Amino acid sequence: MSPVSSSPARTNEKPIRNQVLMMESIRKQQRKKKIKSNLDVLKQMLLNCDPELITVHKDGPRSGKYHTVDILEMTVDHLTRVRKRIKSYQNNKIDTDYAGHVGGDDYMGEFDEENIWRPW
Repeated sequence: MSPVSSSPARTNEKPIRNQVLMMESIRKQQRKKKIKSNLDVLKQMLLNCDPELITVHKDGPRSGKYHTVDILEMTVDHLTRVRKRIKSYQNNKIDTDYAGHVGGDDYMGEFDEENIWRPW
């Protein structure tokens, strides 16, 4: 009896196993499509907003295709440039704010000696 009872279980396992493999394959294809689509969007965004990347990464346009590594390198380069620009802007802003308020004649005329709050 034991061989007869195990036979239906094995026949049921095979279609389930095939379905699982098929679903895994479909998910893998969907994941690849999504990654490829996102890389294409990222590439277009990078090339549109930072034309310098085309000259920096010369291998891409010659071959007509950017590889994933090229796109990731371009992204890192672009974000590094953006971060430097932000730091430079912040440093310049702090310098101009500081120069305009501390020790300048304009600032000295903005308050009155009688109205200064003193903690003592």
